[in-house]
Amino acid sequence: MTSQPRSAWSSLAHLHFRAFWIASVASHIGSYMTDVGQGWLMASLTPSPLIVSLLLTAESLPFLAPGLPVGALAEIVDRRRLLIVCPLLQLCGGKPPGRRAY
Repeated sequence: MTSQPRSAWSSLAHLHFRAFWIASVASHIGSYMTDVGQGWLMASLTPSPLIVSLLLTAESLPFLAPGLPVGALAEIVDRRRLLIVCPLLQLCGGKPPGRRAY
């Protein structure tokens, strides 16, 4: 029995996956814009390229360092439960409402 070749875009036909994918792309674009803004601001505040690179490294290291262990963990646990728990943990890490961030 021969199977039909699947397109790389065929997963976007599912409504829930498409919504999740679009939200993820929008979130990543916002994160990248923040990274550029931070680097730009720091470059305008100090002439030292070392300080600018240290700032950008310190900002991206928490996302890169646990990548392999978290990826391995994601293969072990139930993915449905993981997609429910992770956004809840992100919600708990946010700024409390009514407080100013200085």
